[in-house]
Amino acid sequence: MGTGMEPIGPSPEAVQAFYRAQKQSAKALRTRIKEHPNKAKLSELIFAAGAIIIGTITIVLSLIWLAAIVWIWFQAMPEGIQIAGLLSAALLLGLFAYHAREILKSKTYPIAELIFGAGLSTWGAVQATDKVAAAIAFIGGLRIITDGYIRFFKHRSVL
Repeated sequence: MGTGMEPIGPSPEAVQAFYRAQKQSAKALRTRIKEHPNKAKLSELIFAAGAIIIGTITIVLSLIWLAAIVWIWFQAMPEGIQIAGLLSAALLLGLFAYHAREILKSKTYPIAELIFGAGLSTWGAVQATDKVAAAIAFIGGLRIITDGYIRFFKHRSVL
């Protein structure tokens, strides 16, 4: 019979065993990457492809939703405010991307770049109102994807 003061949760031995297993798993992964840098397990490739596909769908749908809201809001503004708002948004997003890529040297940035590039290319391809803008968005997305692959393999990014 307990006194009601027993700790809740896993025992300290179980926690230690969990941490030891995590360290061994991380060490095995580092060794595998060091010895075979271009080798990946099928489960890793499936997970990465799934993450990119789900991320791309999410980004595309979010961009369409956001663009519809911003478009409606910007339509009521004078042209000068429209230009200033878009310019400000582009500069701010570019600053965040630069900070993540160059200052933080984020290992997840190349994955985000692949997702964003795929989203932009897809969105550009389905644009029906202006074919030139659609082509520019598609080509711009391909450029972003190319940079994403370069950084992905250069930094050996992981999900």
